[in-house]
Amino acid sequence: MEANVDLRQYASSYVKPDDVREGPIVTRVVNVTESERFGRPVIELETGSQFTLNESNTSTLIRAWGHESKDWIGQELELSLGTYKDWRTDKDAETVKARAISPAKTESGNGGTASKPPLPAPVSRTASLADDLDDQIPFILVFFIISAITWLVAGGSALIA
Repeated sequence: MEANVDLRQYASSYVKPDDVREGPIVTRVVNVTESERFGRPVIELETGSQFTLNESNTSTLIRAWGHESKDWIGQELELSLGTYKDWRTDKDAETVKARAISPAKTESGNGGTASKPPLPAPVSRTASLADDLDDQIPFILVFFIISAITWLVAGGSALIA
């Protein structure tokens, strides 16, 4: 009698470009964790492999399934070979690209229409920087102070245009 052995323990645990070179992998998400080493989401797949998400893949899956990791469990996705421009070498490099296959889970009572929860408001670094650099009032005050000093140095009797 032959024993059934789960051979996934002997395979590479992370999906890499070589794993999708011959064709895409279609699989389901069984868990989502955060990598302690890289501070990025890691999806555990029903194939037994794991896939660390870069910003682009994370954004793709958030658009498809929402921003809550619990909503990703059971969702089907395709992992395929992609490329990106490596900014250090200015050459094309290979990567694994994620594409959601499953639609967003439906909420009960909404007629069966796929529902995506709204994303939280993004933190706008540009807006806060613009607020910090808003110098309308200080510029006016500096202008009046310099004008007053110039007027006093000029003798204080003539107006400066």
